[in-house]
Parts: sequence; C-alpha cells; structure tokens
Amino acid sequence: MSGGSWDYLYCKGARELLDSIDTLKDMADRLTELNCPTEAGKTLAIRSLVELVRDQLWSLDKSIDSIRDVWKAVEWLDSRDIDQDEFKERIEENRKE
Repeated sequence: MSGGSWDYLYCKGARELLDSIDTLKDMADRLTELNCPTEAGKTLAIRSLVELVRDQLWSLDKSIDSIRDVWKAVEWLDSRDIDQDEFKERIEENRKE
C-alpha cells in the first residue's frame, strides 16, 4: 500500500496545515533521521508559521466576536427588522461588554 502514512501532508495547503502541527513536527523529526537537515529545518519553519497563523486566527476570532452583535444590528436595521431605537439599544449593550 502506498501513501497515507503521513496523512497526505504533501497534498495540504496552508489552511489544512492548521490541523497538522504535530504531523509537521513528526515530519521534521523523520527528515532529521533521514539525514536531511535542510528539509527538516524548512519543515520546522513552516510549522512555526502555521502556529503563528493559528494564533492570529484565534485573536481574529476574538475580535470578530466583540463586534458581531453590532454587525447583526446593522443588518437587521437595514433589513427593517428593528427600528432606530432598538438599534441604539443594541449598540449601547455592546459598548458595555
């Protein structure tokens, strides 16, 4: 049977690598075992970038969460699901958080 032993790491793009941080470390270790230090180093550098992106996405999610209710209020206001008074109340509620 061929392939699959590394979860098809070679097929993954940046977004998919967000879930493969441990596999990247294992691949770097295996490359070291195979006497490929340059490639192991590149793999670890990629792993570091993936970790950085993952952390930034977490931070971005937190920022989005802090404004999500405001975006919803604007959408509902413009769709005429709420009036100006309700909109202002929602903005004030968000500011308190």
